[in-house]
Amino acid sequence: MKCKAYSREMMMSAYKAVKDDHLPVDRAAIMYGVPKQTLRDRVLNKVKISSRWGKDSLFTHEEELLVSHLEGLAQVGYGINRSQLKFLQVIWL
Repeated sequence: MKCKAYSREMMMSAYKAVKDDHLPVDRAAIMYGVPKQTLRDRVLNKVKISSRWGKDSLFTHEEELLVSHLEGLAQVGYGINRSQLKFLQVIWL
């Protein structure tokens, strides 16, 4: 199955057309170019309309800072071993 590319604005417009103008979900999905089931889930409150889109980050902000620091060390030729990494992890996180 192919994923359709659509924006938050397109989804919000389709959602408002269904809720405010009483347009059928199937017709609104076609008109605004959004997936029918995704729109239906939001209209039926199975998924919040304000829910985050896209995948969540695998790292916390602190972990990203640590990675950035480690990359900086690597760029100047300073490698670290596992015990040093664990020590940095305790300090940073």
